[in-house]
Amino acid sequence: MSAIITITDKFRNVFQRFSRFGTWFLEHQRRNLIGIFSIFVMIAFGATVLVSITPRPSNLPSTELNTPVSFGTLNKTASLTKSVFNKNNGVLELHYTISDGSVSTKTWSILAKLNLLP
Repeated sequence: MSAIITITDKFRNVFQRFSRFGTWFLEHQRRNLIGIFSIFVMIAFGATVLVSITPRPSNLPSTELNTPVSFGTLNKTASLTKSVFNKNNGVLELHYTISDGSVSTKTWSILAKLNLLP
């Protein structure tokens, strides 16, 4: 019987504390609502910033080396023959071979300076 009385006393104590919290919340309602609203705004702003700066995978499938990819309407193809990235200075070197459908082919090298986030 005494165990039931101590349990009810504990519940009564919890309910009294909760009712005190309710009155405190109503007395400081403006400050509390501004705080809750500012927390939601900070979460939304943080999510927006993080979405804009996090790297995303490309939605284009990568092409294997020496795979001809057609372009234009005159049966021309281009194939990436070599790709080298220098991490020290951030330069990407691409070697392409362009074929116009006949025997003649042209080889091109493209150097691009990439600015990546640290």
